[in-house]
Amino acid sequence: MPNTRRRQVAMKFIQRLDEEAGEGTSQVPPANVDQHEPQNEADSQASGAVPPPPPEGRRGANIPPVPLPVVPDQDLDMRSAVQLLTRIVASQAQHQTFGIADRSVSARVRDFINLDPPVFTGVDPNADPQDFLDLMQQTLQIIHATDVESVEFTSYRLRDVAVTWYETWKQTRGPNVPPVTWKEFSEAFLQQYLPIELRRARRDRFLHLEQGNMSVREYSMQFNSLARYAPTIVADMSDRVHQFVSGLGAHLINECTTASLNQGMDIARIQAYAQGL
Repeated sequence: MPNTRRRQVAMKFIQRLDEEAGEGTSQVPPANVDQHEPQNEADSQASGAVPPPPPEGRRGANIPPVPLPVVPDQDLDMRSAVQLLTRIVASQAQHQTFGIADRSVSARVRDFINLDPPVFTGVDPNADPQDFLDLMQQTLQIIHATDVESVEFTSYRLRDVAVTWYETWKQTRGPNVPPVTWKEFSEAFLQQYLPIELRRARRDRFLHLEQGNMSVREYSMQFNSLARYAPTIVADMSDRVHQFVSGLGAHLINECTTASLNQGMDIARIQAYAQGL
């Protein structure tokens, strides 16, 4: 099934959850179909089976749960998208009095799928773990994901050995623990795929970065990329601007130093000014 078709099916399922949420649904959609459920209408009539009554004792229990669509085994991407929503709602329900599949949750899942964020396999030598986290954070900010949802969304984009690592790491946290926060996940993720020794090496490279034979544009790109590994050193904007100017070529330092003294000068403006020169 083409990706477009998969996405359309997932969107229809999420839209149905939106409609249920609008009617006050408070049950979490089931993650699995009962194995004893009749396979089709003919089987149901032949067996004389009567659909079980809805569970009682909870608000909105008289509204039937939303069934998951029947998805062929090969459509793993679409299955994962549907399971993502179910997993997030189920996770919230474990830590709330009522697990409500509201419009905001389903809308975030829909937006997340449409944005098609990057994936991380853990085996691609060209994949930068820090880039993956940064791009995921941008996506999560756009859809206004909560701290706990951010981990679920990000784990959905893990593939291959990265999935095995994540599941093993979660198990090592032990039973009956609070949900994983983004800070916990990101620290564990970087420790696994970007060890502290490598991060320190990139920080040192940033501290000694100079323009040299690079164009201002190339120098600016490397500066911005490596600055992520020295967040405390360039936390203040004036320090970041100073670090950038000090690495420029000799023919640019004097003019850019003077420009950096202007009130409101930030890194984007000084880089554009240097490139203009």
